[in-house]
Amino acid sequence: MHELGRLRAAVREPRRDAARGLLLLGGSGGHVVGGGGTFGVVTAYTFRDLPAPPPSIQRATTTWQWDALDAASFATLLRNHGGWLAVNSAPDSPGRRPFGLLKLFHVSAGTVTLLTQASGEDPALLDEFLGALDDGVPAAALPTTTRRTMPWLQATRRSTARAPTSGASTSRRTCAGRSPTGTSRPSTPR
Repeated sequence: MHELGRLRAAVREPRRDAARGLLLLGGSGGHVVGGGGTFGVVTAYTFRDLPAPPPSIQRATTTWQWDALDAASFATLLRNHGGWLAVNSAPDSPGRRPFGLLKLFHVSAGTVTLLTQASGEDPALLDEFLGALDDGVPAAALPTTTRRTMPWLQATRRSTARAPTSGASTSRRTCAGRSPTGTSRPSTPR
């Protein structure tokens, strides 16, 4: 703040870290600037050399009902989710591409929700990820999944907190050909 009460703008040209190829702001490598009783506010970023976005995004909202999950099936669900992430964490693993937010709401909310998205129109990777979560979960506790494929730009403008609506397909997933009631039937697409 200037002594007359006016704000001053301090502009610093970003530098490139040659060792990592990262765009760095400030001397510490972070985006926070200032010190010694001063502070800075970043009001704009400029990115260079961004990769081209994918043409489309697949979104899935998967919901488990708390009243269908006992302690063992809940533990299995968490173990399956963490196991997928651990096995597919290598930078070159195709399984690292799905992005998901597992929302473990309180039991009083009624559901556990997983919001997932993957780039591209091929549903195989998303199917594999969602199917891996069902492994060992009792048929009665299997989730409901709503899926939608949308253009990338539309997906970036849509909140991840809302379930997909128009153009979406919903199915009750089955595990090893079991229906939610435990009878045998052919598996349905997820």
